[in-house]
Amino acid sequence: MPTPARAPSAGREGFSLAEILIVLVIMSLLTAMALPRIQGMVQVSSIEGGLNGVATDLAVARMRAIRTARRVTTTISADGKSYTIVVDPAGTPTTLKTVAFSTNYPGLELTPHSAVISFDSRGMTSGTTSTLTASRGGHSATLTISGVGRIYRGY
Repeated sequence: MPTPARAPSAGREGFSLAEILIVLVIMSLLTAMALPRIQGMVQVSSIEGGLNGVATDLAVARMRAIRTARRVTTTISADGKSYTIVVDPAGTPTTLKTVAFSTNYPGLELTPHSAVISFDSRGMTSGTTSTLTASRGGHSATLTISGVGRIYRGY
């Protein structure tokens, strides 16, 4: 049996201007409350990303030292905004990689400035534990390189 067509509703359709404004005010308040937390997460994510890149490059430098049986050094710049990896700095130095944080991680800084982390042909450092700290916008994270060349991330 066919159903009769619906009669048009007698009321209005859609939203009133007052209803739309109330929804916009509520969304604005929620956004204003969430924005600082989101910015903090972006800062932490940037630090972790930069530190993961440094850890990866240090692992590559260590493996290069073992594979080539030559010393490989990683030198943090004087301002802490870049680092350079050099193979055999005492003999015939070859720059393996130079990384500037200004391109991928603006505002990120590594301390201590002018630090040198050197891996020998066995993949070991000078025997002391080195700690690098990456900081940006009041947040920081650490990277520890042990005397035997192990790399530990601390978030």
